[in-house]
Amino acid sequence: MKTIQSDRHMGKSIGFGAIGGFVAGLVMAPFFMLTAMMAGMPTNTIPIAIGLAFGAFQDNNAIMIGSGLHMLTSTLIGIIFGAVTAAASKLRITSFRKGVGEGLATGMIAFAVLFIPISMFVMSPVLVQMMMQMDLSLTQQQAMSVLQQGIPLMIGIGILEHLVYGAVLGAVTSALMLKVKRVRKEQEYTARLGTGTTKEEGTTNYECMACNRKFGSLEEINDHIKTVHHRIAA
Repeated sequence: MKTIQSDRHMGKSIGFGAIGGFVAGLVMAPFFMLTAMMAGMPTNTIPIAIGLAFGAFQDNNAIMIGSGLHMLTSTLIGIIFGAVTAAASKLRITSFRKGVGEGLATGMIAFAVLFIPISMFVMSPVLVQMMMQMDLSLTQQQAMSVLQQGIPLMIGIGILEHLVYGAVLGAVTSALMLKVKRVRKEQEYTARLGTGTTKEEGTTNYECMACNRKFGSLEEINDHIKTVHHRIAA
């Protein structure tokens, strides 16, 4: 029984993590546009560069491939986040604040493990080529120099966007997980209620085990639990 419950918890955590990662990935889109604008390049530069870096040959295809890879990566990070927080007892999401904090940590890990290496070693050559295509007067050395000057800005925005990503990932995942836990506790609490037959034939009393009050219908006792014992049920 415990194994089944553990598997269900893991499955829900992974699913909610995937949702959180997907939503957080969407939230990062404005930061891509901001980075490109501050570098003096078109707003769709980042997804195009990602697509070109990973095998696309045309700008239109590159946008779709780049955006798809970004969303896929964001979702996969969310799945890993959900799996780890479910598997490690010390990391299990027990409060909204803890979930957001763990999300922020995940965002910074993604920044260090993915953003820095990909930006420095994969994206840079592509961005240099794009700059040379947009300004034919630029030499490769000049384009590299311009790109290097913008690295501090790129790193700063990268840190900010990954903090936002982590916060959204943690917030969405935590909100969904805690809601499920609250509903489950309410169901478990209701299941513990005792029932007994009254002296009047054909009627049933529903007794609240928290305060020993009796009610004539299931609807009445459910309303009583929600209004009087909401904190206990939650």
